Amino acid sequence: MTKISDIAAKASVSITAVSLALNNKPGVSEETKNRILQIAKEMNYTKTVKQNKVGSLRLMRIVKHGHTINTDHDNFLSHYIDNITRESRNNSCELQTVSCSINETNHILKGFIQDGIMGVIVIGTELTKEDVREFECYDIPIVFIDTYHPSIHFDFVNMDNYSAVNDIVTLLVKNGHKEIGLVSSPVDVENFRRRERAFKTLITEYEQVNLTEYNVHSTFEGAQKDFEKLIEGKANLPTALFCVNDIIALGCMKTLKKNGIQIPEDISVVGFDNLPQSRMSTPALTTVQVNHAKISEFALRLLFDRIESDSPELRLKVSVGTSLIIRESVRVLN
Repeated sequence: MTKISDIAAKASVSITAVSLALNNKPGVSEETKNRILQIAKEMNYTKTVKQNKVGSLRLMRIVKHGHTINTDHDNFLSHYIDNITRESRNNSCELQTVSCSINETNHILKGFIQDGIMGVIVIGTELTKEDVREFECYDIPIVFIDTYHPSIHFDFVNMDNYSAVNDIVTLLVKNGHKEIGLVSSPVDVENFRRRERAFKTLITEYEQVNLTEYNVHSTFEGAQKDFEKLIEGKANLPTALFCVNDIIALGCMKTLKKNGIQIPEDISVVGFDNLPQSRMSTPALTTVQVNHAKISEFALRLLFDRIESDSPELRLKVSVGTSLIIRESVRVLN
């Protein structure tokens, strides 16, 4: 039986390009698409994924420490779940979501394999590199979303943290901010680390900008209490803060207002995730919108590719662009 990888090899294109062409999706030129379709026809290719049994895909929502996989982020995570479920249905595959703790994954994955499940998408927000490596022993196609580890031999689809942070730095510097604070958290979340590194790297491009770093708990109450201690007795605060997610930003904003510090008149604040709370805060929070729909679409497409042709040498790391949502929490300095 002809596989996608066979068509890709003959056409000298990627597996993803073949998948795009076969599913009439944008992303390849008309000429390339027609060439791929012709080769597929010549090789008597027929799709197999849609013929598999309904309910044979799984989406795992894994909780390790609960600092980001929690009720505060239910809306953010539900966008992934809803989009992946819809994309699965569009491909005639019903998807079931399984929520579990990190300690239950071994038992659950073994059950998936025994049940003949075709493939798994893992929401890996709270998983470390070592946690992800534990999945290498399972003989089942797996794609990770909401995390990224380039050295590990899996497919990953994640937001483009670097470009998103670049948009934030550009906004703050353009608006005249030279004293900027980075508010992160020591909790193990790979996206936090990537945003931190991007921010520190990008800030060095502006010699006139001074960076102050803060570390707080990543829950709303924890961020509020920790930030209170960090700014206590400090006469001079930065003119702007970038917080690595919205929950931290909202906690810091509450502390600032409690201490009589006005936003954005005294200090500007930027978050990341565009949670519903960010629209309802006072002032409304400037933040980053993650493209859940595209991440979900790419993840499912990669999973189908992996199911049809599990080529060990072809593992893809996909970064999906974001949008900066400018609201009322950032001030233009004179």
